[in-house]
Amino acid sequence: MEIGPLIKLHRIKQSMTQEDLAAGIVSESYLSKIENQKTDASPEVIALLCERLGIQLNAENEDMIKEKAEEWFALLYDAHSREERDAKYQELEQLFKNSNSDYEILFEIHKIRYYLLRNENEKTREQIEKLTNLEYSFDTRQSFFGIST
Repeated sequence: MEIGPLIKLHRIKQSMTQEDLAAGIVSESYLSKIENQKTDASPEVIALLCERLGIQLNAENEDMIKEKAEEWFALLYDAHSREERDAKYQELEQLFKNSNSDYEILFEIHKIRYYLLRNENEKTREQIEKLTNLEYSFDTRQSFFGIST
């Protein structure tokens, strides 16, 4: 997974502007190029951006995150209790809060179904809008589950 879209995702989740994130690190236009995968930033710049966002560069527990994410995805498509779905959602939300994982974008995509199952239409709409800004960077699997504009 490219780091640019994950930086953009975390910036949007934290309601930060490009100006807020870039201040003192890079120009806004350079940050835009990083987020949109138009340039490869140096590891030092990426580290500074991730530090400002409060995320780790590498998920130490990628296998564990993958397993938990796949379990939650399955809960969204099979008959399970709301409590079970909610508990797994909360667990994943905490895992993704401070880490960088290839499964994070899939988690964000699956939130659309989660919010629909909970009849949270406003959150569903907001999630779709948030992901529309990242759709260009989806890999094949993410595109399969993703949104179409």
